Amino acid sequence: MRGMENPLPQHPLWADALARAGLRSGWRDGVLVQRRGPLAAAIRAPARDAGWWRRHGPLLVEPEGDGAPLRAAGYGQVMTGATLALLALGPPGDALPRASGKWRNRAVAGARAAPAPQVAPLPPDPGHWLLRQEAAQRRARRYRGLPHALILALAAGPAPPLLFRLGGRAPLAGMLFLRHGDAATYLLGWCGAAGRAVSGHHVLLAAAARHFAAEGATHLDLGTIDTGRAPGLARFKLGAGAAPRRLGGSWLRLRP
Repeated sequence: MRGMENPLPQHPLWADALARAGLRSGWRDGVLVQRRGPLAAAIRAPARDAGWWRRHGPLLVEPEGDGAPLRAAGYGQVMTGATLALLALGPPGDALPRASGKWRNRAVAGARAAPAPQVAPLPPDPGHWLLRQEAAQRRARRYRGLPHALILALAAGPAPPLLFRLGGRAPLAGMLFLRHGDAATYLLGWCGAAGRAVSGHHVLLAAAARHFAAEGATHLDLGTIDTGRAPGLARFKLGAGAAPRRLGGSWLRLRP
């Protein structure tokens, strides 16, 4: 399956959020370059030839695809590419046509047992329950995710992320997506014990797929998969029908 035409780190909504969060970024001939620590970096950079990278390229590049033009432009690969999970959407009536039977059965059974999913824009509230719960989940599971400062900057923008949730006053689970162009990108999520008992994230991902398919989106970017460190999460994404696609790794300019 082809990659996204304009992944979130190369979209104007992301540039606006970086500015709103006080982080530096700018466009170089159609490529968004941002500060990553002490380096200027192009994340999920689109294809350009070696001459373009020699003229315009920042110190660090993480390309969408082949790194050969970067090598020809004087860059060296310093990290292998992560594997992305891209989920192609079908029509709203069957938005997850590639989901496995086991995954689909869990989503259907969970939908029967759980309250109906709700969807609403995320408010720019640092004390929002989803951010508090997800922060605690990060500490417990010792993983890193998208900084909440950027989530809040997106929420304060013209097209805030959509929160899909189960439960009323006592939430069972939540998943956050941002629509951009013909895609929507998963940002973060949380599921409590009561939510896991009804396969909360299966129910919510199915609901999000139907919602974005009805809006005309063609695919969901579910982020990276790592079968070694997070095999359960990888099975969840692949079971939903996502196709793995290798990114181009990290490249550092070695000569001017």
